[in-house]
Amino acid sequence: MGYNDTPNSAEDISPLLKPSNFSTPEFRQMISSTSTLIDELLARLQVKDGRFKSSLQRLTWPIMKDDVKRYAAKVQRIASWFMLVTTSDNVWSRENNASLCEANPELWNMLTEMYSYAKGSSQHQQLKRLANTELESLLGSLLSQCSNVTLVVDALNEGKEPFKLYALLERLTQGNNNLFVVISSTEELGTTCTPLKTTVVSIDHDQTSSDIQTYIETWINSQDDLHSLPSGLKAEIKDVLQKKSGGVALRDVPRTLEKTYRDILLRIKQEDVELAKQTLTWVAFAAFALKPLSLRELSEAVIIGHQYVEIDDDRRLLKPEILLRICGSLVRYNSNTTEVTLSHSSVWNYLTSAEICYSDASEFYIEIRDMDNSVIRRCLNYLLQPAFSSGACGDWGLKKRLHDWPLLEYIAGTFIYHLDFVYLGDDSLVELLLQFFSTHSLPHGGNFGAWIEAFNPKTSSNVEQSTPLYYASRFGLLRIVQLILKTDGTRTLEMPGGVLGSTPLHVAAWQGQEEVVEELLRAGANAKEKNFAGESGLLWACRFGFEGIAKMLREAGATLDGVEASMGSQPTIRQCDLCNLSH
Repeated sequence: MGYNDTPNSAEDISPLLKPSNFSTPEFRQMISSTSTLIDELLARLQVKDGRFKSSLQRLTWPIMKDDVKRYAAKVQRIASWFMLVTTSDNVWSRENNASLCEANPELWNMLTEMYSYAKGSSQHQQLKRLANTELESLLGSLLSQCSNVTLVVDALNEGKEPFKLYALLERLTQGNNNLFVVISSTEELGTTCTPLKTTVVSIDHDQTSSDIQTYIETWINSQDDLHSLPSGLKAEIKDVLQKKSGGVALRDVPRTLEKTYRDILLRIKQEDVELAKQTLTWVAFAAFALKPLSLRELSEAVIIGHQYVEIDDDRRLLKPEILLRICGSLVRYNSNTTEVTLSHSSVWNYLTSAEICYSDASEFYIEIRDMDNSVIRRCLNYLLQPAFSSGACGDWGLKKRLHDWPLLEYIAGTFIYHLDFVYLGDDSLVELLLQFFSTHSLPHGGNFGAWIEAFNPKTSSNVEQSTPLYYASRFGLLRIVQLILKTDGTRTLEMPGGVLGSTPLHVAAWQGQEEVVEELLRAGANAKEKNFAGESGLLWACRFGFEGIAKMLREAGATLDGVEASMGSQPTIRQCDLCNLSH
């Protein structure tokens, strides 16, 4: 009860006249139990007047201390029960007020007069908020009309001005022998307050933790965005809130899932922050790329630096499981597949949101474009390791390489995807990318050839002649094609690659990469070029129905000769109007 417990509207004050809000059997039973409990507590604390009263109090206190603690714990639980009942019914008054008004109807007039309405020009009504002096006067009047009053003030330290309220209570007790005050506080009020003639009871946190745990579980299950989360993540949220409470009532339970994730991130130890950031970045990108990482792959990924550093066993994690411990319930581990994923899509949404960007957990913020470049830079630093400079190594050598380098197979399968999203405005990253491409000139294709072999083991025999421009054209990486043409000119424009010895233009036509075909033709590629099997790009464009490509090739001078025209009898070739190729 305090000066800040005033109503805010006319609707708030009307429940005082409606005892039906408190007429349930459970409420009446709790009132009766509370009255009995307080009487027992007062009787237990009572010491008869006499010459030795002070001495008896000091002597008996150690004996009754544990009993009083138990009483105080019960009072605290009862106070929490009343708080939940009253707040759930949106009632601002305490039952004591309602009971007093029923027994003394004249008090109601005093209350309504003091909490009078003030009408503004907008006709909006607001209830008056009592000043401390008015509240003291009101309580004094109530005390003068009652034989004994027990005033319970819950969580005194959580009010806006606890010291002023404490001083008010002190004055009331000094002037009214019929007043007994029970105060609860979640922390010491300090020396600013003049000590009342008090008995101080410290409640063991263990006595309240089970109540707080029950409250947290009820709260989580009542939140639409929380109750459907994986059980592991909900357990982590419960743990965070339980530890945050410190054994006392929670004042700032996170009202959103985002705030809960923030609390989990802020619990990560400072020495683990970098590992956590890398883990979340890689797992988030894996979700974005739709190819989850295994725990072994992830433990290799997180040790790759932003700057190139040679990787050896000393840099590797002894126990990959440490990543699961650090990130806790933000990630999920599948013991059957050994894959690590984000525990819920909402984790991804939070890590990439503006909310985390401007919070005290901003160091974990993931900017999507930066994430692409960060991951591809680390992929390049991995592929440029000396162990891959020997290039393609054949079947047996590849098996050993994939075993010794756990992340190679993952990077081999996703690197093309990374390249499609790379931001080429980063000069240092472009330089690193060109450095990787240049290794193709080493024996067996160098580091570039090692990647190609891991990507497609069947290419081991022709990896040296399949250039970076060939693969960029094959996979439709227009910006990479433009980058290579800008920095390397037309040196590899007509170099054949792949099993059939196709030029970049030919393989782009075969794969239907229309924009790349246009770029290569603009650079001067020969539209009439044929592969080792005597097939032209135009033939494949017609065979697969890429009419836009076929039109560009014909305009560049390509035609179908007699042999290619005879291939039109194959049933796999559909009609192409531009080339008039029959089935």
